[in-house]
Amino acid sequence: MSEQTDVVWTAEEIIDTERVRRYGVVAGDSNAIHTDPEAARAAGLPAPVAHGMLTAGIVLGHATRWATENGFVLAGYDTRFVAPVYVTPGDPARLQLSAKRSRPDRLDISVAVVTEEGTKAVLRPMRVQIAPLDAQ
Repeated sequence: MSEQTDVVWTAEEIIDTERVRRYGVVAGDSNAIHTDPEAARAAGLPAPVAHGMLTAGIVLGHATRWATENGFVLAGYDTRFVAPVYVTPGDPARLQLSAKRSRPDRLDISVAVVTEEGTKAVLRPMRVQIAPLDAQ
């Protein structure tokens, strides 16, 4: 199979302060930089930041849904966080996700935040390994 450039799925997700708060409760991460603008500023950040694993989990949730619907399972993933996802009260982050099937066994997923100033990548494209469901 030659490298494909066709997008196999896209998605948009909103991350607001309530979603960040709920994730922090479930994950056991009560660090105030995720929910309190003053704490974030005291840490040198312009605004509260969403948990990195919340962002990654959102992406993997969409990848899992696509894989299941197409007879695959996720076999692993690799990425790198390249920018924080800022979330302020009343100003949620809008994530844009776009997945390409770059190889028979891999999805490459672009993840960016869309703001009034433009679009900014927040993860190096996530490489998600997939395997046929019947191979398990």
